[in-house]
Amino acid sequence: QLHLKMLRDELVDVRSTEDQLQKTRARDLDEAVQVSELHEALCNVRTENNTLQQSDLECQLHLKMLRDELVDVRSTEDQLQKTRARDLDEAVQVSELHEALCNVRTENNTLQQSDLECQLHLKML
Repeated sequence: QLHLKMLRDELVDVRSTEDQLQKTRARDLDEAVQVSELHEALCNVRTENNTLQQSDLECQLHLKMLRDELVDVRSTEDQLQKTRARDLDEAVQVSELHEALCNVRTENNTLQQSDLECQLHLKML
């Protein structure tokens, strides 16, 4: 009977150990599922991060292109303003020369008229 009791005690110990091992295995499986889910989430975050970095690089490149274009536009605008200022100066000079030419023509016509009158007066003498 002592042997039987020892066998029963050993069987209880084995069953207890088996129960503990099953519980440990169940926890390990739960942890493995959680680790797998966390790994998948990490992969998704890394993929999203790479996508965002690529998008950021594209935005920075586009921004640089826009800044370069803005510099070109401002330079062209500056050149156009300088050209317009020169054109306005030339227009003023042309207007002044035209006015001077008109004055010279008027004076020339007056002198021609006066000369004709003098010649006519001389003939009469």
